[in-house]
Amino acid sequence: MKLLSDGTVKGDLTTYTSINSAMNTMPIAANSTSNAWQFWSFFDHERNAWSPLEHLRAKLETQQRPNEIKTSKTHPLRIDEIHPPNAKGKIGLTFCPGKICDGLYGGRWERDLNTDIEAILAWGGKTLITLMETHEFEILGVTQFPTALKNSQLNWLHIPIKDMQVPDSTFEATWAENKAQLYEALKHGDSFVIHCRGGLGRTGLLAARILTELGINPVKAIQYVRDARPNSIETYDQECYVLAQAWKAI
Repeated sequence: MKLLSDGTVKGDLTTYTSINSAMNTMPIAANSTSNAWQFWSFFDHERNAWSPLEHLRAKLETQQRPNEIKTSKTHPLRIDEIHPPNAKGKIGLTFCPGKICDGLYGGRWERDLNTDIEAILAWGGKTLITLMETHEFEILGVTQFPTALKNSQLNWLHIPIKDMQVPDSTFEATWAENKAQLYEALKHGDSFVIHCRGGLGRTGLLAARILTELGINPVKAIQYVRDARPNSIETYDQECYVLAQAWKAI
């Protein structure tokens, strides 16, 4: 597909009058609950990754707004939660604690990591699962993250997934080593929190995968996660990973 200077979009066989027309016409799998803004992507040079068009839409929509400063005090850490079947514990979904960066939906985050860690503990979290890669700590202004977590009362599990992508074999190996203990603790009442950069793509993917592994139909698992945390599972590839239960083939 190619966006032309007059605003039309040219495909292999069809030319669409606008990008919205093309987005709404392209077929999406029948069991997908992604919208067109997630199905379509653009190459984000800042992230060095193909990102959902929703990111560009949000940036254009909010760039004229006043640059509100959002801190851990003005905007306490939001932890959305899901309740897995046959478990006394719960799973929390959030963005990177302590981050200092521009927000996707406007404003600027200037959070305090220790305050956010305390918020996770107060919520009932016993373990924090970090899906960000190590280099992302510097991007988000939290280079002290590993040290702070190791010195906190939280158990810390760092199992990176590349931004906007699906798990690789390294993730699968680490997850296989840890998931039984996590699920057993969850069953008996311990809760854990999952986070990535914005708490949507990788975080939502893992949450939906967990629900699927615990017996929920993948389509329902995705919908459950998106109901709890809107816009979760950001890319079509991430959604397809859960729908196909692709981890079984690795």
